[in-house]
Amino acid sequence: MQQSNSGPAPGPVHPDQLAAVAKNSEAALENQHLQIPFFETRYRLGPTTVCGPTGERPTETICDLLVNYVLNFPAVLPKTDRLVSFRELEGAGPLVVSFANNTNKTIMTTFAGKRPLLEAAAGDLGGRPRNHACGFDLSLKFQALPHIPLYLQFNDAEAPFPAQCSLLLEASIEAFLDMRSIFTLGTFLCGQLAARGYD
Repeated sequence: MQQSNSGPAPGPVHPDQLAAVAKNSEAALENQHLQIPFFETRYRLGPTTVCGPTGERPTETICDLLVNYVLNFPAVLPKTDRLVSFRELEGAGPLVVSFANNTNKTIMTTFAGKRPLLEAAAGDLGGRPRNHACGFDLSLKFQALPHIPLYLQFNDAEAPFPAQCSLLLEASIEAFLDMRSIFTLGTFLCGQLAARGYD
């Protein structure tokens, strides 16, 4: 794999931190580089560099998110627990409106009347239908990062009712990521889905 275009990590990551993530997740460690699946695309994170699947440098936003994930990876994994909305997370207040506009509203606007297209777009990012749709037309689970799933629930528009969408997280996400990275995770997913919806 090419490394020449890889860029420096936003901050140094100790090899022991990389090894700890590999030990407690499906991320593989190879030559002091952690291969992290991010929405089913593997990124390589080393002590000082981050690169994408073909050796390219990811955006600063993705670099920051991946490094934040490794640096904050808990020594003891939290139990899988209840689902919550972004607004229920501690410290989410200043970001709630922006998060809703860039996630739920984006999906509703892009995919109203296009449920099959949303399901196809989700498949590109590893989204899988859940066994229990919880009363929604479509309920999907995405594995964003090891131990961090996201859940998207969608009701298509049906006169006189508009489309509805909610993006849910496991409350334990706060053990892995800071608020800025959680924000990035949700907006990245919905932005990628919307980009496929316009094709």
